[in-house]
Amino acid sequence: MTAHLSYKVADKTKTLYLSPLDKEFNEIIRNNLIKKYKAFYGVDPLDKSFYIKPINKDLKMIITKYKSFMIKSWEGKFEPCGSTYLLKIAYDASI
Repeated sequence: MTAHLSYKVADKTKTLYLSPLDKEFNEIIRNNLIKKYKAFYGVDPLDKSFYIKPINKDLKMIITKYKSFMIKSWEGKFEPCGSTYLLKIAYDASI
């Protein structure tokens, strides 16, 4: 699972990959699921609650090279919680 923030520094785009323990991690995942829901159904979900938490501390960072980019993601056991609307989109999107 991966979540990142992008920002500009001197006309270059930089990417900051977040850990599942970072506060912004859940916000980015939740906002992404809301966008997917709205794109599929054409409306906002009635309940926008969603978060995902690690079940234990056995998280492993995975670094993947794609073209000239390094992508950081996290492997581990997670528990998704929240509205049934966003849980279904999360499941259907294979997160």
